Amino acid sequence: MRCIAILAFLMFNLSLSSQTINGIELIDAASFKQAYGNITEPCVIADELTEQSLLNEDSSVYYLHIAEQLSQKCPDINTRAIVRFKLGEKLTDSGNHDLALLYLNLALNDFFIIEDTNYVAKSYKVIGVNHKRTSNFLEALKSFNLAAEYFHLLNDKEGIARIELNIGLILKNINRLEEAKLKYHSALNLSKKIGENELIADCQNNLGNVFKNEEKYDSAFYYMYLTLDSRKKYGPNRKLAYVYHNLANIHVYTNALDSAIIYLDKSIALKKKIGNNQELSSDYFVYGNIYVLQEKHNEAVQMYEAARELNIDKQAADINYNISLKLSHTYFALKDYKKSAENFDLYFKQCEQLKLNNDPFAIEKQLSAYEFLKDSIEMDKLHVEQELQEAKNKNKELENKSITSQLYFILGILGLIILMIVLLLISFRKRLKQAKEHRSILAEQNEELKRTLVSKEEKETLLKEIHHRVKNNLQIISSLIRLQSGYINENNFRERLNEIENRILSMALVHEKLYQSSNLSKLEVKGYIRDLCINILESYQSKKRVKFKFDIDQGEYSIDTLIPLGLILNETISNALKHAFYEREEGIIEVTLKDSSPTETLMMIKDNGIGADLSIDELKEDSLGMDLIFALTEQLDGELVVDTADGFAYRFAFPKL
Repeated sequence: MRCIAILAFLMFNLSLSSQTINGIELIDAASFKQAYGNITEPCVIADELTEQSLLNEDSSVYYLHIAEQLSQKCPDINTRAIVRFKLGEKLTDSGNHDLALLYLNLALNDFFIIEDTNYVAKSYKVIGVNHKRTSNFLEALKSFNLAAEYFHLLNDKEGIARIELNIGLILKNINRLEEAKLKYHSALNLSKKIGENELIADCQNNLGNVFKNEEKYDSAFYYMYLTLDSRKKYGPNRKLAYVYHNLANIHVYTNALDSAIIYLDKSIALKKKIGNNQELSSDYFVYGNIYVLQEKHNEAVQMYEAARELNIDKQAADINYNISLKLSHTYFALKDYKKSAENFDLYFKQCEQLKLNNDPFAIEKQLSAYEFLKDSIEMDKLHVEQELQEAKNKNKELENKSITSQLYFILGILGLIILMIVLLLISFRKRLKQAKEHRSILAEQNEELKRTLVSKEEKETLLKEIHHRVKNNLQIISSLIRLQSGYINENNFRERLNEIENRILSMALVHEKLYQSSNLSKLEVKGYIRDLCINILESYQSKKRVKFKFDIDQGEYSIDTLIPLGLILNETISNALKHAFYEREEGIIEVTLKDSSPTETLMMIKDNGIGADLSIDELKEDSLGMDLIFALTEQLDGELVVDTADGFAYRFAFPKL
């Protein structure tokens, strides 16, 4: 529906009364109000009209003019700024420089408000182009210098190349041709690096012009024909017309007048199609030069006068004073000395005005400022590159130190692991010795010997079982250490070692309780869980006041059950002590272990901490502890449900333990 509405607006425009300003057809206020006064979506219509202007080059100024008026009703300052900028660009291309500068300066103010650095740079560049084309080189240089600062800030290579090209054009116009060529070559090299075909053609076109001014016509033709091939392939038509004009001009300089007329006619045909009156003025000026060479002075006067008339608002000062000079000479040849004198007087006035607008000292100052900016940026780049190299060297040095530190760290960990294993072996040996002493005492007591005596074969079996359990537990410890090593780095190794220590102590506590018991195959679970929880709390040395609530059925569990159960308790309680009571002074951890039925045992560890809005996968991410909890639950053939809504609650359901 929106596209249909826009199409209706565009069709309606064809019937509206309009006005023409310097060859540009614009809608008048009354017609605009009649067509667009009641639009409810001015931003949308303005955007669509802006897109339409890109598809219709011949009517682009007309569409953009309507879009600009609509954008004034639009609350979106960005839309208004872009429409004004594009309208300013199109007016620049069509030669209406006063109106172009008006819209470009309005757009520039908007871009400053919304802090759009990219369009600020582009606006300064196009403003500079307008001043350059009206031969106000001082103001052009000021705008180009400001644009260059922003383009360098943005690292916009195309923008930098276009500024180099425009600085070259100014140098050419003030007859500093060698410096101009350097700028053109600089812009050309940048354009080739970024593969910007239109910009490459611009550089080649201007190189052709500067060689023409130096009367090096072979080089001039070479670059012009390169430009012609590119313009025919990539466009746009406006710039293709420039190439035809320049080729005609070079042919005039080489006195090939028939070829010059062919190219001039092509240029005029294209410019009439796109309505570029100012550039038509330059074509008629060249036609005047041709007629002078053919000694057709009356026809030459007609062409020069037509060129003057078409030079919009008399803005192109360099064309104006050249027209005046040529008319002075031509009228003199026709023996109309009065008009010759008038035009000669006008020529001097225009030259004086041009000098007033372009103080050579001020221009030199702006050119120096531009070169200083370039040199400063190059120096900054070198400085940044040096700092980057120094940083790389420093990083390499730090990497070497880090590798050495990691080596020492790994050796320290290995030493600590070996020490722990030795201590465990000593502890197990001590417990075995105590067990032998107990058995010796029991052997001496006859009555108890009858109740508790076991056969030699049973003793050997029991000792083998103990050794087997010690071996299994050492393998578990080794696996835990190997898994933990994947999560250790220089910043957290103390915390990770503390976690390893707690896991080993939870296993060692089983053996300690077991050897203090008269039954070496089973252990009372209630006391074990209480002691384990207290040991874990003491190991964290926390200043927080954390209380435990226990609800544990009496019962004896085997070592094969208690080891994984103790490791699960260690991980869940450690997690609660580390994370549950963030920014709290106290907390409660509940531990429940009950037989819920003849075939099922339930265990729950719950805290009243801050909880977390996390899924199971997010909890397991980069967490060895959570991986262990799930793995050990699976080892006991259990199922686990984690609830994080109100603190953390781990609910385990096992086959009866």
